[in-house]
Amino acid sequence: MNRTCGGLEVVVTPRPGYKMVDATQKSVGKNTMGRLIEVQNVQALPPSLTLRVGDLLIFGATGGHVQSGADIVEILGPFFPGVMGNNGKILSPIGAPNAVMFLARRPGRAMIDVVIGDRWYTSQIATLEMIVES
Repeated sequence: MNRTCGGLEVVVTPRPGYKMVDATQKSVGKNTMGRLIEVQNVQALPPSLTLRVGDLLIFGATGGHVQSGADIVEILGPFFPGVMGNNGKILSPIGAPNAVMFLARRPGRAMIDVVIGDRWYTSQIATLEMIVES
């Protein structure tokens, strides 16, 4: 497949077992790329969210856990922020973690809790049903 990039024609060859897709397609096959979905307002979550296998949700939160469906959704984190300096060293502030991720592994339903706030002072828990489609 040929594409034009910055005035140059580029030949794009998908890896074996993968296919090229338009990211705006609504129907997705099992070998397509997942989406990185950032949830900025945890307090305004809907009661359920429909995802595709391979999607990764990232929440600005201090923690979370999978109530049910741990074989459907995997929790990653929580994570502390970090940046790489000009000298190649990683710098992280002291404090509570600020991100947690959930990876949609396979089709099914899962219930997750997302914890926002500081565990030493006040925290809130938001519960979300994740419906994962293939």
